[in-house]
Amino acid sequence: MPYIYLSTNIKVEDKKSIHDKLGELITIMPNKSLARTMICVEDELFLTFGGSNEPCAYIETKVNAGTNHSCNKIYADAVIDAVAEMLKIPASRVYVNVEEKLDWFSHG
Repeated sequence: MPYIYLSTNIKVEDKKSIHDKLGELITIMPNKSLARTMICVEDELFLTFGGSNEPCAYIETKVNAGTNHSCNKIYADAVIDAVAEMLKIPASRVYVNVEEKLDWFSHG
């Protein structure tokens, strides 16, 4: 089950569109789908980058086993481009972290 957490210091007017785009992009990774993905979008946070409170975003993606550096890089580049475009934030102020977690548990 992938988990995607997007945090930003600006107001996100259309969280559904961001959700849908992140859900689409998770399919870049092998065997990942929106149907098994949890997504959280948190806006208007006190979030700075480089000591500046100019618009910025951080996206954390946690996935279970089955990814690799090459896929992660393609995914991260696509997420940066999409978030920068949709939120009107310079791509240089959008960061993505992809973590592989081996111990995921659910009843589903």
